[in-house]
Amino acid sequence: MNSCKDPSGGVVPTERHIPSFLNSSWGLMPTSKFQKRGTQESLCSSSVLSKRRHSFLQRETKLIRKAYTWLVHNSSQISSENVTLYSSSFMAITEFDGAGRNTYDGVNVLRRPVTTGNELCGADVGTSTPSPRLCLGLVASNADVFHSSGVQHGPTVTNCEFTYAMDDYCNVHSRGQVSVGMVVDTAAARNQTSGNEALLLVDPRLTRDAGLADDLPYGTVETMPNVVPGMHLAFHDVVSLQVMYVAEVVATRRVSASETLFGMANARLQNFTAQSHVRPGFQALAVNGSGVASRVWTVTLAHSAGNATLWEQINNTLIDVVEWSNNGSQFINNYLHDGVDGFRWKSSGALIANNLWRNAGSNLRTGLEITPLRGFLEGPFSISDVSIENNTFTGLTGNNVSGELIKVCTGMEHRANPPFVSCSNITLRNNSFPPEPWHQDRRAEKHGAAMIKSTPGSANCTEHWFDQTLDHFDFGNNETFRQRFFVCSTLDTADATAVDAIWFYCGNEANVELYVNATGLMWENAKDHRALMVFAEHRFYGATAPAPRPDGRVRYEFLTMEQALADYNVLIRAFPQLLGPQAPTPLFSRPRLPVVAFGGSYGGMLAAWLRMKYSGTIAGAISASAPILAFPGMSPPWDTNAYWQVVTRDATPAAGAAAGCDTNVRTAFQTIFALGATADGRKTLQQRLRICPHTPVANTSSVQRVAMTMLNAWDTMAMGNFPFPSDYLVFQQTGDSRFQLPAFPVRVACSHMGSAGGDHDTLLDALQRATAVLYNVTKSLSCLELPADPEFDGIWDYQWCTELLPQETYFSLSGKTDMFWDQPMNMSAINEHCQKKYGVKPRAKWIADEFGGMNGVQQSSNIVFTNGLFDPWSSGGVGVKIAAASADNTADFGINNTVKAVVIPNGAHHLDLMFSTPHDPSDVLAARKVQLENIARWTADWNR
Repeated sequence: MNSCKDPSGGVVPTERHIPSFLNSSWGLMPTSKFQKRGTQESLCSSSVLSKRRHSFLQRETKLIRKAYTWLVHNSSQISSENVTLYSSSFMAITEFDGAGRNTYDGVNVLRRPVTTGNELCGADVGTSTPSPRLCLGLVASNADVFHSSGVQHGPTVTNCEFTYAMDDYCNVHSRGQVSVGMVVDTAAARNQTSGNEALLLVDPRLTRDAGLADDLPYGTVETMPNVVPGMHLAFHDVVSLQVMYVAEVVATRRVSASETLFGMANARLQNFTAQSHVRPGFQALAVNGSGVASRVWTVTLAHSAGNATLWEQINNTLIDVVEWSNNGSQFINNYLHDGVDGFRWKSSGALIANNLWRNAGSNLRTGLEITPLRGFLEGPFSISDVSIENNTFTGLTGNNVSGELIKVCTGMEHRANPPFVSCSNITLRNNSFPPEPWHQDRRAEKHGAAMIKSTPGSANCTEHWFDQTLDHFDFGNNETFRQRFFVCSTLDTADATAVDAIWFYCGNEANVELYVNATGLMWENAKDHRALMVFAEHRFYGATAPAPRPDGRVRYEFLTMEQALADYNVLIRAFPQLLGPQAPTPLFSRPRLPVVAFGGSYGGMLAAWLRMKYSGTIAGAISASAPILAFPGMSPPWDTNAYWQVVTRDATPAAGAAAGCDTNVRTAFQTIFALGATADGRKTLQQRLRICPHTPVANTSSVQRVAMTMLNAWDTMAMGNFPFPSDYLVFQQTGDSRFQLPAFPVRVACSHMGSAGGDHDTLLDALQRATAVLYNVTKSLSCLELPADPEFDGIWDYQWCTELLPQETYFSLSGKTDMFWDQPMNMSAINEHCQKKYGVKPRAKWIADEFGGMNGVQQSSNIVFTNGLFDPWSSGGVGVKIAAASADNTADFGINNTVKAVVIPNGAHHLDLMFSTPHDPSDVLAARKVQLENIARWTADWNR
């Protein structure tokens, strides 16, 4: 049993683990990052962390016990991960001051889990006879759950559960200042129209009593100490918050409390707050335990107001520091429920996406508020470029869905009456408002993708091995290898007679457990179809590894699509002996069950080809995102550049991305090659793209590696352009399912590129941030390591070099029809590469000759092809060109009586195969309906 010290001095017994960065006295252990992988929880519930200091990225970090449970102060890029806080006595999670960009992942605020009502939580202190105290579990936080104030760049909050709050779930804002006139207030100064002039302003503290000490961070956050020459102040009208004037800062000075200027400023401040919409209680003097400090400043401005006088523009106005305004915050994939108030998010360039807010109808007093809180000087007073998308708000009825819940520049009287005019480009997209709580029975126990509803996977299956023939086409070769497969069932009974079908997943070019854990279409529907699930691993991938040659070399010659199809056919035909009536423990009783093949991407190609080639074994196939037409020799021919055209479309407003993104990406690639032509330019690339020193951009060859690495990021994000956070395309790199691409990652990347016009430094900085959405998904990398060969994709490269199984990095780029650069597909170079590396050359038209292209599809039966139009592989999919020529591109198109092609306009790479979420677009729901209806028909036909 572990224990930790209660803030009052008692000991809280617990059988849980203490996070590794906390020692038994609640101090910080020496670590550069406040994080711990796993599922561990913090245990003491009230204001907990000591004042011990540690450095991170040359910033001071203090976690202070002042009624704030988890306080990150004056910090940058701090990562707080996998922490659970119980019953915070005031604000639970707070960050004040500093450059920001802090991240909070899996930081949960819950009620203390009390079961009997008489559990003890330590003892009273300060008495001669300490007595035990009861644990209480009424609330999770006695004030805001999450509060961010006065940081330069906003936080990223992901995969958290915030509950039972007595105030806001979240309040994110900058801290505003008050202009109280000019330092020299003369008629000449008032009439000045140009030249530098000194402004008198107050960066006030907020307290209930000017004479009482107040060192609580909320009231004492200061912004002005961070202001340096070259920054800008924006002056806002007090009533409308309209921007009156923006001026560049030339110099700043803190005014001493003993100066005459201080008394003048303080008097003006009190007069201003008494007559304006700003609440009383703001003070020009900070009182704390060690003395007093002035909050009055003089600021010299570069003034060029034309015909307007400086006095008219800045007197008695509210001020934002433009460069210190909590911009760029993100709130993604979180779960809110059972709070008494709402959600205030005051941050430009913000993304609020894929969150579940349960019973939001009870939080309409505040709602989701994108509104400056003028009375408390919570800015920024201008808010722009906020995207609120793919969120689910339950428990709403009537007009309050749009009119009362989500408030933009309006709110209760003390906030915006009349409504402010300072909010712009606030986008609401694909949010859902079911009237009743969604899946109330599925309370969050885990976080991330499993937060809203947990999903089964390989842990719910049994692992099996099969002695498979190494070469199905050489009768003189009797070698075998061990092929792995998983058997999974969701049936309520072990009765073998209950199984009516086998659903067989054709493993792709990866460890098959990836598909076991991701293929929700099978898991969620197998029970209704009385199906046993089998996931088979592809030869040479995962744990299925044929023995190498004696010298250790891989026997690539046995890595072909035909051998893999034969593997699956032989394995399926052995099921009666392995799993069925002839097995020691039968899982099904009939010797000849219908088998439905499933697969996505390459697995989808295998599923379709398995039905086409082995129709006596396979009753039908679900072929998702399968580019079986993406080969030479097709009729009509396939243009490889079509792939990159889809990636480019994803970066345009047509796919929900910021306007200008594709244009700026194209310009960024032009910049890469232009700078790459000189040594100084390559140094700039190294610096701006944050490329690791040990992979230098030293020559034109490495410049090409840079470009390909940047391109690969857009490629992967386009395939993974799902409407929810997902680890599907990054898990093999991170090995940790909690690291996820955000929802619609291309849109997130484009949020950096859309307004990135200007010099090459600005463009490259934006490209670095955009590609870091993928490459720094862990938020832990300080630099990007260039791969030795960005075009190399492991042993898949061999499958490209033989049968041209698609490898997009070889496809044609144009720089005109796409957002990249001009680089035509070069078969001569491909042949040279393949001959040098493997001793083979591709048979360019082999797949077309073997399966007949579109004609072969038309002559086949019992296949449903699905393709999402966000997915670049849809460019080689069945039915996409038919859909493009149709007025209704959401319908399923009959290739013949039993072969269907379904196009999903809002779908990415085999989204339809994944577990369902409340964020699924209607077109993917329609696609799944077609799939399941056809599966039922195939099964019934086979069983007749």
